[in-house]
Amino acid sequence: MTVAVLLYFTFINLQRVAERLLQDQLIPGWLGMWWLPLLMLAVAGAIQWIDSNWFWAQRRRWRIRRA
Repeated sequence: MTVAVLLYFTFINLQRVAERLLQDQLIPGWLGMWWLPLLMLAVAGAIQWIDSNWFWAQRRRWRIRRA
């Protein structure tokens, strides 16, 4: 639950940053705020991937090979 709250606050803060960047025309209008949801989807995907059994199985195999 803590991670979800931290991600929510991070998203809200990044949204405000993105709005400010658009207002100040520091990022082009065609880019808009599309990068923010895509970034958060990438973060969610990374969390899902790390939380999956496949990741930990591969990590164990890598550690065994390395030792």
